[in-house]
Amino acid sequence: MPGDFIVINFFALEGWSLAELYQVQCVVAAPYVLPYSAPSSFERQFRHEFPLLFKYFQEAPAEKVSWKDVQHWMWPLFSEDWGSWRSDCLNLSPLPFMVRNCQVSTDMISPNKYFQTPPLLFEVYLLLVDFETHA
Repeated sequence: MPGDFIVINFFALEGWSLAELYQVQCVVAAPYVLPYSAPSSFERQFRHEFPLLFKYFQEAPAEKVSWKDVQHWMWPLFSEDWGSWRSDCLNLSPLPFMVRNCQVSTDMISPNKYFQTPPLLFEVYLLLVDFETHA
């Protein structure tokens, strides 16, 4: 239905694939700043293994999912663990942003062309205490 969405956090990335499966928007909400970063070899390996997908992210408009999003938080979605789950359990392409082409037994970049960047909602509390007046 229009307006439906799935809210995930960085430790429940399967929600991204479920949103893709049900064709609804995905929103990321986290009470913390991202606790990890992509391995140093990630970009080089990604570019080598998926050159068309790398180009797709490089050419994405600012408001769409781009290489910046992949580097920032989406990189785990491209791991083999998620790929086999997506393929075996959800019958999706092993890689996000790809669709299965049964006619030629391969995956191709989604015909949707570009996906909207999901909102990232971080909640970080800062406690400021004036120790001189509370001493």
